[in-house]
Amino acid sequence: MLHEDLYKYLISEAEKRPIVFVGDDRQLLPVKEDKVCAAFVDADSIYKLDEVLRHDGAILNLATATRQLAIGRARFIDAIGGGSQIVSYRRRDEWLEFLLEMMAEPDSLDNPDRCRALAFTNKTVQELNRRIHQKRYGVNAPQYLDGMACVTVDAVPDPLSGGPLLNSTIEVYVRNAEVDIFKAPYDSDTTTPWRTWLLEVEPFDGGKIEEIRVLDKEEEKRWQETQKEFADAAKKCQDDNERRQSWKMFFERKDQIGRLEPASALTIHKSQGSTFENVFLHWDIDGWGSAPTAQQNQLSYVGITRASQSLHVIKDR
Repeated sequence: MLHEDLYKYLISEAEKRPIVFVGDDRQLLPVKEDKVCAAFVDADSIYKLDEVLRHDGAILNLATATRQLAIGRARFIDAIGGGSQIVSYRRRDEWLEFLLEMMAEPDSLDNPDRCRALAFTNKTVQELNRRIHQKRYGVNAPQYLDGMACVTVDAVPDPLSGGPLLNSTIEVYVRNAEVDIFKAPYDSDTTTPWRTWLLEVEPFDGGKIEEIRVLDKEEEKRWQETQKEFADAAKKCQDDNERRQSWKMFFERKDQIGRLEPASALTIHKSQGSTFENVFLHWDIDGWGSAPTAQQNQLSYVGITRASQSLHVIKDR
Protein backbone atom coordinates (compact mmCIF):
# COMPACT_ATOMS: atom_id res chain seq x y z
CA MET A 1 0.00 0.00 0.00
CA LEU A 2 2.97 2.36 -0.51
CA HIS A 3 2.11 5.16 -2.94
CA GLU A 4 4.57 5.82 -5.76
CA ASP A 5 5.14 9.44 -4.70
CA LEU A 6 5.98 8.38 -1.15
CA TYR A 7 8.33 5.67 -2.43
CA LYS A 8 10.21 8.19 -4.57
CA TYR A 9 10.42 10.61 -1.65
CA LEU A 10 11.89 7.94 0.63
CA ILE A 11 14.49 6.99 -1.98
CA SER A 12 15.47 10.63 -2.56
CA GLU A 13 15.89 11.31 1.16
CA ALA A 14 17.79 8.09 1.87
CA GLU A 15 20.91 9.19 -0.03
CA LYS A 16 23.37 6.32 0.59
CA ARG A 17 21.51 4.79 3.51
CA PRO A 18 19.87 1.41 2.84
CA ILE A 19 16.10 0.95 3.16
CA VAL A 20 14.44 -2.40 3.76
CA PHE A 21 10.93 -2.71 2.31
CA VAL A 22 8.71 -5.58 3.46
CA GLY A 23 5.49 -6.36 1.64
CA ASP A 24 3.42 -8.57 -0.64
CA ASP A 25 2.98 -7.75 -4.31
CA ARG A 26 -0.46 -9.39 -4.33
CA GLN A 27 -1.93 -7.07 -1.71
CA LEU A 28 -4.30 -4.25 -2.65
CA LEU A 29 -2.79 -1.27 -4.43
CA PRO A 30 -2.98 2.26 -3.02
CA VAL A 31 -5.94 4.34 -4.20
CA LYS A 32 -5.51 5.51 -7.82
CA GLU A 33 -2.38 3.39 -8.35
CA ASP A 34 -2.27 0.87 -11.21
CA LYS A 35 0.99 -0.98 -10.50
CA VAL A 36 2.83 -2.47 -7.55
CA CYS A 37 5.41 -0.49 -5.62
CA ALA A 38 8.75 -0.16 -7.46
CA ALA A 39 10.49 -1.72 -4.43
CA PHE A 40 9.28 -5.11 -5.71
CA VAL A 41 11.20 -4.73 -9.00
CA ASP A 42 13.90 -2.06 -8.54
CA ALA A 43 15.51 -3.18 -5.27
CA ASP A 44 19.20 -4.15 -5.29
CA SER A 45 18.30 -7.42 -3.53
CA ILE A 46 14.91 -9.11 -3.42
CA TYR A 47 14.12 -12.00 -1.07
CA LYS A 48 10.89 -13.99 -1.10
CA LEU A 49 9.65 -15.95 1.91
CA ASP A 50 8.45 -19.45 1.13
CA GLU A 51 7.13 -20.56 4.54
CA VAL A 52 3.53 -19.63 5.34
CA LEU A 53 2.92 -18.82 9.00
CA ARG A 54 -0.46 -17.05 9.02
CA HIS A 55 -2.63 -19.93 7.88
CA ASP A 56 -2.44 -23.54 6.73
CA GLY A 57 -4.41 -26.35 5.15
CA ALA A 58 -7.68 -25.55 3.41
CA ILE A 59 -7.28 -21.77 3.66
CA LEU A 60 -3.71 -21.92 2.35
CA ASN A 61 -4.81 -24.06 -0.59
CA LEU A 62 -7.57 -21.60 -1.52
CA ALA A 63 -5.23 -18.62 -1.18
CA THR A 64 -2.58 -20.33 -3.32
CA ALA A 65 -5.10 -21.21 -6.03
CA THR A 66 -6.36 -17.62 -6.06
CA ARG A 67 -2.85 -16.18 -6.12
CA GLN A 68 -2.07 -18.20 -9.25
CA LEU A 69 -4.90 -16.46 -11.16
CA ALA A 70 -4.57 -13.11 -12.89
CA ILE A 71 -8.26 -12.26 -12.56
CA GLY A 72 -11.16 -13.47 -10.44
CA ARG A 73 -10.65 -16.06 -7.71
CA ALA A 74 -10.60 -19.80 -7.07
CA ARG A 75 -13.94 -21.55 -6.52
CA PHE A 76 -15.58 -21.36 -3.10
CA ILE A 77 -16.51 -24.87 -1.90
CA ASP A 78 -16.41 -26.66 1.44
CA ALA A 79 -12.94 -27.80 2.45
CA ILE A 80 -11.23 -28.87 5.65
CA GLY A 81 -7.73 -29.96 6.55
CA GLY A 82 -4.43 -28.88 8.00
CA GLY A 83 -5.98 -26.98 10.88
CA SER A 84 -8.33 -24.74 8.89
CA GLN A 85 -11.56 -24.97 6.95
CA ILE A 86 -13.65 -23.29 4.28
CA VAL A 87 -17.35 -23.15 5.15
CA SER A 88 -19.56 -22.40 2.16
CA TYR A 89 -23.26 -21.49 2.34
CA ARG A 90 -25.84 -22.03 -0.37
CA ARG A 91 -27.78 -18.90 0.51
CA ARG A 92 -26.78 -15.44 1.66
CA ASP A 93 -29.31 -15.41 4.49
CA GLU A 94 -27.67 -18.54 5.94
CA TRP A 95 -24.27 -16.84 5.81
CA LEU A 96 -25.66 -13.77 7.58
CA GLU A 97 -27.50 -15.81 10.21
CA PHE A 98 -24.38 -17.75 11.14
CA LEU A 99 -22.33 -14.52 11.22
CA LEU A 100 -24.76 -12.87 13.62
CA GLU A 101 -24.89 -15.93 15.86
CA MET A 102 -21.10 -16.14 16.15
CA MET A 103 -20.78 -12.38 16.70
CA ALA A 104 -23.21 -12.57 19.64
CA GLU A 105 -21.33 -15.36 21.41
CA PRO A 106 -19.50 -14.35 24.62
CA ASP A 107 -16.12 -15.40 23.20
CA SER A 108 -16.56 -12.97 20.28
CA LEU A 109 -17.58 -10.14 22.60
CA ASP A 110 -14.51 -10.77 24.75
CA ASN A 111 -12.12 -11.18 21.80
CA PRO A 112 -12.77 -8.95 18.75
CA ASP A 113 -10.24 -10.94 16.68
CA ARG A 114 -12.23 -14.16 17.07
CA CYS A 115 -14.69 -13.18 14.35
CA ARG A 116 -14.74 -10.43 11.72
CA ALA A 117 -16.79 -9.72 8.62
CA LEU A 118 -14.89 -8.32 5.62
CA ALA A 119 -16.37 -6.57 2.59
CA PHE A 120 -15.31 -4.36 -0.29
CA THR A 121 -17.50 -1.27 0.09
CA ASN A 122 -18.09 1.06 3.01
CA LYS A 123 -21.84 0.78 2.41
CA THR A 124 -21.76 -2.98 2.93
CA VAL A 125 -19.58 -2.65 6.04
CA GLN A 126 -21.94 -0.10 7.58
CA GLU A 127 -24.95 -2.35 7.01
CA LEU A 128 -23.17 -5.37 8.49
CA ASN A 129 -22.10 -3.39 11.54
CA ARG A 130 -25.67 -2.19 12.02
CA ARG A 131 -27.01 -5.76 11.96
CA ILE A 132 -24.29 -7.04 14.29
CA HIS A 133 -24.85 -4.18 16.76
CA GLN A 134 -28.57 -4.92 16.91
CA LYS A 135 -27.94 -8.64 17.40
CA ARG A 136 -25.48 -8.04 20.21
CA TYR A 137 -27.14 -5.22 22.12
CA GLY A 138 -30.73 -4.95 20.91
CA VAL A 139 -32.62 -3.00 18.25
CA ASN A 140 -32.78 0.20 20.30
CA ALA A 141 -29.28 -0.02 21.79
CA PRO A 142 -27.21 3.18 22.10
CA GLN A 143 -24.72 3.93 19.36
CA TYR A 144 -21.76 3.40 21.70
CA LEU A 145 -21.48 1.22 24.81
CA ASP A 146 -18.71 0.50 27.28
CA GLY A 147 -16.54 -2.36 26.05
CA MET A 148 -17.33 -1.94 22.33
CA ALA A 149 -14.53 -2.55 19.87
CA CYS A 150 -14.25 0.27 17.33
CA VAL A 151 -11.85 1.51 14.66
CA THR A 152 -10.88 5.07 13.72
CA VAL A 153 -12.08 6.06 10.25
CA ASP A 154 -9.53 8.84 9.82
CA ALA A 155 -6.85 10.29 12.05
CA VAL A 156 -8.58 11.69 15.16
CA PRO A 157 -7.43 15.30 15.70
CA ASP A 158 -6.54 16.95 18.98
CA PRO A 159 -9.11 19.78 19.36
CA LEU A 160 -6.47 22.01 20.95
CA SER A 161 -3.48 21.52 18.65
CA GLY A 162 -4.94 19.91 15.52
CA GLY A 163 -2.33 17.16 15.73
CA PRO A 164 -3.50 13.53 15.78
CA LEU A 165 -4.63 11.93 19.03
CA LEU A 166 -5.02 8.65 17.15
CA ASN A 167 -3.99 7.70 13.63
CA SER A 168 -6.32 6.28 11.02
CA THR A 169 -7.44 2.63 11.26
CA ILE A 170 -6.52 2.25 14.93
CA GLU A 171 -8.64 -0.32 16.76
CA VAL A 172 -9.79 0.74 20.22
CA TYR A 173 -12.01 -0.33 23.09
CA VAL A 174 -14.62 2.13 24.34
CA ARG A 175 -13.99 2.37 28.08
CA ASN A 176 -16.63 5.01 28.80
CA ALA A 177 -19.38 6.52 26.64
CA GLU A 178 -21.49 9.56 27.48
CA VAL A 179 -23.83 11.73 25.43
CA ASP A 180 -22.73 15.38 25.42
CA ILE A 181 -24.59 18.34 23.91
CA PHE A 182 -21.96 20.43 22.16
CA LYS A 183 -21.73 23.94 20.76
CA ALA A 184 -19.06 24.04 18.06
CA PRO A 185 -16.72 26.99 17.48
CA TYR A 186 -18.30 29.72 15.34
CA ASP A 187 -21.82 28.32 15.63
CA SER A 188 -24.36 31.10 15.30
CA ASP A 189 -26.81 31.88 18.09
CA THR A 190 -29.54 30.17 16.08
CA THR A 191 -27.59 26.95 15.46
CA THR A 192 -29.05 24.01 17.34
CA PRO A 193 -26.35 22.49 19.59
CA TRP A 194 -24.93 19.19 18.42
CA ARG A 195 -25.69 15.84 19.99
CA THR A 196 -22.29 14.17 20.37
CA TRP A 197 -20.61 11.36 22.27
CA LEU A 198 -17.64 11.84 24.58
CA LEU A 199 -15.76 8.58 24.48
CA GLU A 200 -12.79 7.38 26.50
CA VAL A 201 -11.02 4.93 24.21
CA GLU A 202 -8.04 2.62 24.69
CA PRO A 203 -6.08 1.16 21.77
CA PHE A 204 -6.02 -2.63 21.50
CA ASP A 205 -2.27 -2.58 22.14
CA GLY A 206 -2.83 -0.97 25.54
CA GLY A 207 -1.71 2.53 24.63
CA LYS A 208 -2.79 5.74 26.31
CA ILE A 209 -6.51 6.23 26.97
CA GLU A 210 -7.76 9.25 25.00
CA GLU A 211 -10.98 11.22 25.19
CA ILE A 212 -12.51 11.93 21.79
CA ARG A 213 -15.72 13.54 20.63
CA VAL A 214 -17.78 11.93 17.86
CA LEU A 215 -21.09 12.91 16.32
CA ASP A 216 -24.27 11.05 16.99
CA LYS A 217 -25.15 9.31 13.71
CA GLU A 218 -28.34 11.38 13.42
CA GLU A 219 -26.24 14.56 13.31
CA GLU A 220 -23.76 13.53 10.61
CA LYS A 221 -25.70 14.88 7.62
CA ARG A 222 -26.41 18.24 9.31
CA TRP A 223 -22.74 18.58 10.31
CA GLN A 224 -21.55 17.88 6.76
CA GLU A 225 -23.98 20.47 5.37
CA THR A 226 -22.83 23.06 7.90
CA GLN A 227 -19.17 22.38 7.20
CA LYS A 228 -19.85 22.75 3.49
CA GLU A 229 -21.28 26.20 4.16
CA PHE A 230 -18.04 27.21 5.91
CA ALA A 231 -15.95 25.78 3.04
CA ASP A 232 -18.07 27.51 0.40
CA ALA A 233 -17.72 30.82 2.25
CA ALA A 234 -13.93 30.43 2.34
CA LYS A 235 -13.78 29.71 -1.40
CA LYS A 236 -15.74 32.88 -2.18
CA CYS A 237 -13.39 35.19 -0.25
CA GLN A 238 -11.51 37.61 -2.49
CA ASP A 239 -9.20 38.96 0.20
CA ASP A 240 -6.32 36.66 1.15
CA ASN A 241 -6.54 37.44 4.87
CA GLU A 242 -10.28 36.84 4.91
CA ARG A 243 -9.80 33.57 3.01
CA ARG A 244 -7.18 32.34 5.50
CA GLN A 245 -9.41 33.28 8.42
CA SER A 246 -12.38 31.49 6.87
CA TRP A 247 -10.41 28.31 6.32
CA LYS A 248 -9.07 28.58 9.87
CA MET A 249 -12.66 28.57 11.11
CA PHE A 250 -13.47 25.52 8.96
CA PHE A 251 -10.52 23.46 10.21
CA GLU A 252 -10.93 24.55 13.84
CA ARG A 253 -14.44 23.14 13.73
CA LYS A 254 -13.28 20.03 11.89
CA ASP A 255 -10.69 19.30 14.58
CA GLN A 256 -13.38 19.08 17.25
CA ILE A 257 -14.86 15.86 15.83
CA GLY A 258 -13.38 12.39 15.40
CA ARG A 259 -14.86 9.51 13.43
CA LEU A 260 -15.22 6.09 14.99
CA GLU A 261 -17.00 3.01 13.65
CA PRO A 262 -17.64 -0.49 15.04
CA ALA A 263 -14.82 -2.90 14.25
CA SER A 264 -16.96 -6.03 13.83
CA ALA A 265 -17.05 -5.52 10.06
CA LEU A 266 -14.20 -3.93 8.12
CA THR A 267 -13.37 -3.10 4.54
CA ILE A 268 -10.77 -5.45 3.13
CA HIS A 269 -8.46 -2.45 2.66
CA LYS A 270 -8.54 -1.76 6.41
CA SER A 271 -8.00 -5.42 7.27
CA GLN A 272 -4.61 -5.63 5.57
CA GLY A 273 -1.90 -6.68 7.99
CA SER A 274 -4.36 -8.28 10.43
CA THR A 275 -5.24 -11.89 11.26
CA PHE A 276 -8.62 -13.05 12.57
CA GLU A 277 -9.61 -16.54 13.69
CA ASN A 278 -12.91 -16.70 11.77
CA VAL A 279 -13.56 -14.53 8.73
CA PHE A 280 -16.90 -14.00 6.96
CA LEU A 281 -16.11 -12.78 3.45
CA HIS A 282 -18.95 -10.81 1.86
CA TRP A 283 -19.96 -11.50 -1.73
CA ASP A 284 -19.52 -7.87 -2.80
CA ILE A 285 -15.86 -8.72 -3.48
CA ASP A 286 -17.14 -10.32 -6.70
CA GLY A 287 -18.62 -7.08 -7.99
CA TRP A 288 -22.17 -8.38 -7.47
CA GLY A 289 -21.81 -10.92 -10.28
CA SER A 290 -19.75 -8.87 -12.73
CA ALA A 291 -17.09 -10.42 -14.97
CA PRO A 292 -13.87 -11.44 -13.15
CA THR A 293 -11.28 -8.68 -12.76
CA ALA A 294 -7.78 -8.20 -11.35
CA GLN A 295 -9.27 -6.15 -8.52
CA GLN A 296 -11.55 -9.03 -7.56
CA ASN A 297 -8.49 -11.26 -7.45
CA GLN A 298 -6.70 -8.92 -5.03
CA LEU A 299 -9.78 -8.40 -2.85
CA SER A 300 -10.47 -12.11 -2.53
CA TYR A 301 -6.81 -12.98 -1.94
CA VAL A 302 -6.44 -10.43 0.85
CA GLY A 303 -9.78 -11.43 2.39
CA ILE A 304 -8.97 -15.15 2.29
CA THR A 305 -5.56 -14.68 3.89
CA ARG A 306 -6.94 -12.77 6.88
CA ALA A 307 -8.41 -16.01 8.31
CA SER A 308 -6.42 -18.40 10.48
CA GLN A 309 -9.05 -21.02 11.42
CA SER A 310 -12.16 -20.72 9.25
CA LEU A 311 -13.32 -18.78 6.22
CA HIS A 312 -17.07 -18.40 5.60
CA VAL A 313 -18.19 -17.70 2.02
CA ILE A 314 -21.08 -18.16 -0.41
CA LYS A 315 -20.77 -21.45 -2.28
CA ASP A 316 -20.10 -21.33 -6.03
CA ARG A 317 -22.66 -23.23 -8.05
